[in-house]
Amino acid sequence: MHIVHVSPLDPRELEGAFERLRHAECSAALCLLAPGDSSHLLAELGDRAARSSLPVFGGVVPGVVREGAVDRDGAVLLGLPGDVQIAVVDPADASGIRDAVAHIARDDVGTVFAFVDVLAGTATLVETLFERLGHRATIVGGGLGLLDFQPRPVVLGPDGLVEGRAVLAATSLRSRSALRHGWAPISDPLLVTAAAGHDLLTLNWRPAVEAYREVVEKHAGRSLDDDFHGVASRYPLVVDRIGAEGIVRDPLLALASGALRLAGDIPAHATVRVAHASADTMITAAAAAMASATAAPVSRGAVAFVVDCISRALVLGDRFPEELAALRVPGIAQGGALTIGEIAHSGGDMLHFHNKSCVLTLLEAE
Repeated sequence: MHIVHVSPLDPRELEGAFERLRHAECSAALCLLAPGDSSHLLAELGDRAARSSLPVFGGVVPGVVREGAVDRDGAVLLGLPGDVQIAVVDPADASGIRDAVAHIARDDVGTVFAFVDVLAGTATLVETLFERLGHRATIVGGGLGLLDFQPRPVVLGPDGLVEGRAVLAATSLRSRSALRHGWAPISDPLLVTAAAGHDLLTLNWRPAVEAYREVVEKHAGRSLDDDFHGVASRYPLVVDRIGAEGIVRDPLLALASGALRLAGDIPAHATVRVAHASADTMITAAAAAMASATAAPVSRGAVAFVVDCISRALVLGDRFPEELAALRVPGIAQGGALTIGEIAHSGGDMLHFHNKSCVLTLLEAE
């Protein structure tokens, strides 16, 4: 496996990176694009990828990771060996996802990459992938898009960049993932008494914003009305799970109806708690992910693939490099992306779409 970094993002430099990977005898490339202020170049970048003689998949993210540093204007390419099967699917079409998995997931499948336009929804994609693959393969990826949340083509596949889709890539790579978040509950359990997709309607039979506000404002000493996103970004909800860290859901908006819009679906009748974290506990969680992923020996040719939530980077600010350092595996190349939500399962867990979490996947060729 080979990692190539392009910075700043430039169509000709990207094309050259594809050629370098092809000459290195890679059979496909995972390509993650962070356009910074150059989003006007995305269409041309997608065209260059589509014209490449090397099969390319991936998409557009708020930032890319390379050897402990974040680049908001650049690309990271991971050249992959062996047979790589790629499919672009509608993330809301369970039947189409099943057909795609049946086509691309051979008997020797080891790792499946899954990236999705976050505006197109994630629940059906994640549920169907786990239904078809279970723990037969490591599944890792994340939500694609930019922080303005404007619709645009962000999913990279054989035909270039497309909108409202997901891309799957099945490989024979051996891998193992570890996921942590470090957010700790600060409230009593709250019952999700009504929900619809990403909208949390009521908690304990009260308007969700009302119940959430009561906990957050008491702990933060600030009003949500002063700066909803600034306050709420430090107080996510955690969906309780038995025997594992809960699943984080990031509040995005307080709706006039009294509902909370979240960065991911929320199941009715689940139990949630308002959570909080310090920079130290978040960085410690990243170190725990690294320790878990490296509990077994790691081959010298492995690659550390990082999928870290952009909201963690925003909350940690100047301390975010400490998190990336905590995810470094000595002697192993590191690459990855800042995503809008993470797709992963760790150990014996089910597959989920996560918020505010960091995922470390060690990829090893056969």
